[in-house]
Amino acid sequence: MGQEIVYCFQCQGRILGADFERGQAYQLGQRFVCSPCAAAVLPTLPIKERERLMAEMFKATRDRRSTSSGAHAAIRTPPAPDRGMEGRKTTGRIPIVKRPAPSPIQPALSPLWAVGAAAFAALVLIGWALSGNRTSTPSVADLPAPPPRPAPPTVAPPPDPRTAAARDAMARAEAFAASHPKDVDGAVAQWEAAVKASEGTGYSRDAVLKLGNAARRRTEAYDRELAELEAQVKAPLAAEDYRKAADLYKAAAPRHAHPDWSFALEKRAGEVFQTASRQLATLKEKPAELKDLRARVEKWGYPELLADYTQTVQRLAAEGPAWTSMLHGAWIEKLVKDNCGWAWDGDALVITKDNPRPARTFEDYESGEFRVRFEAVGTTYAFFNVRQADAGAFMVQILRPVFESLPPGEHVLVITFRGPTVTATLDGKPTTVETVRRPTTGAIQFCPGNGKFRVNSLEYRP
Repeated sequence: MGQEIVYCFQCQGRILGADFERGQAYQLGQRFVCSPCAAAVLPTLPIKERERLMAEMFKATRDRRSTSSGAHAAIRTPPAPDRGMEGRKTTGRIPIVKRPAPSPIQPALSPLWAVGAAAFAALVLIGWALSGNRTSTPSVADLPAPPPRPAPPTVAPPPDPRTAAARDAMARAEAFAASHPKDVDGAVAQWEAAVKASEGTGYSRDAVLKLGNAARRRTEAYDRELAELEAQVKAPLAAEDYRKAADLYKAAAPRHAHPDWSFALEKRAGEVFQTASRQLATLKEKPAELKDLRARVEKWGYPELLADYTQTVQRLAAEGPAWTSMLHGAWIEKLVKDNCGWAWDGDALVITKDNPRPARTFEDYESGEFRVRFEAVGTTYAFFNVRQADAGAFMVQILRPVFESLPPGEHVLVITFRGPTVTATLDGKPTTVETVRRPTTGAIQFCPGNGKFRVNSLEYRP
């Protein structure tokens, strides 16, 4: 059967079960210590364990001494009986005493070493007893220190390839920025590569900060270049050479490939087009002059705006002259001032009582078109005359059945009178024109009978 093997908690040496029986090892609670280490750990133990260990050490020392004395006595050979001359003629056999074989795991301790260890332990115990304080623990500093253990060799960790790659990328970005100070796009690209290479390394934070600085310098460079372009387009804009101004922005697009630069140029070129478009809208407000402005619009350089201009001129030619409002002037002021059943509410001419005095312009009109926009609620009769004079008039009457058939809201009456022909439409549908002695010129006259009647606009064009 094999022996149980434990280990010394001080030197980590192996201890066999037989070593405890021979006094070459001791048990301290759940720990084990060999006899060479026992003297070294003795001062560090609590009082009870220290006393128990010393008692075992003394006992082991006594047992070894008694065993040693018995062994020496055993090797003495008692004197052989005298056999006379015959006995002396033969050689007697000398017994050979064999020493106990040392343990196959741990060399046998010398009795002298064991005695010395026990004596050292006894001296420590006697010194502790003479100190007069059995509750105090001897200072470790007063005992001989065990030899220091050699430090394990230091093994340098293998280099991290990610750290090396990050360091190289940082160095490349620094070198590029120093050698290409005006290439702000290239610098940002280099630092973006450095940030990607340094992820998870100690260079990451520094790379991110420097990328932010490079991006800020790129934005500042873009702003300076855009300001220079804006100064260059001022002269073409002042001369209404809008296409040239927009082309200056478009020509600068290849300078930088970043979307921010492209967006800024497209935005400014679009603003130039909007300036030209607003200018055309202003010209349309003067239709009488619009047909003479073709060369001006062509100079702008935008085919789409020129097409819009052409369509507007053609439409105006088909529609005829522009309408002129007639709800102003001395005749309106007198109509309201006379308090004859009419009032001005700020936006329209309205009646204030049934059967007001007919409204009549001071000027006479020989030919043209008369257009009135009106609203009527509860009205049962109204008339509208053109060329009204002592010699007669051309009249359009709207009677109760017509008013009752009209939907709520605004209605439009147009009377066209040119030469002997006079026609009229109500909401785009032809209506009857009555003739009273066919005058060739006269005023415009109108009047409702009752209800709520509102004239929103009154216009004329030749």
